[in-house]
Amino acid sequence: MMPVIILGGLKGGIFTPTEAAVVAAVYALIVSMFVYREMTWGRLYEVFLAGGKTTAVVMFLCGAATVTAYMITLADLPNLLADSFAGVMGNPMLFMALMMVFLLVVGTAMDLTPTILIFGPVCVPLAIKAGIDPVSVSYTHL
Repeated sequence: MMPVIILGGLKGGIFTPTEAAVVAAVYALIVSMFVYREMTWGRLYEVFLAGGKTTAVVMFLCGAATVTAYMITLADLPNLLADSFAGVMGNPMLFMALMMVFLLVVGTAMDLTPTILIFGPVCVPLAIKAGIDPVSVSYTHL
């Protein structure tokens, strides 16, 4: 029933994809509490508490990543790196390959959002200097 509600609401223009996620979550909550009776009010509190803790950790990482990205930009690190990687900058394919390998290594240790916040302000100016479209660079971050 949930896919019908989601797809029907999206196709009918009743709600956006973000609102569809909320509708699906509320529908799942109602079904789990009143149809299957697996979710109790006490367990619901535990679920919200766990979700709040996870959100707090992610928001802390985003805040720290934003400060780090600001400091990197303030120190003019992209221009320093562009001067250092002048030999690689002549070949856009080589530069993109090196950047993807670097992001793959970084992505094994960090979440997606802090990685984008920290390395976006560094990689995009470097790629522009290498003659690469900024949209193409943004795809490598995802």
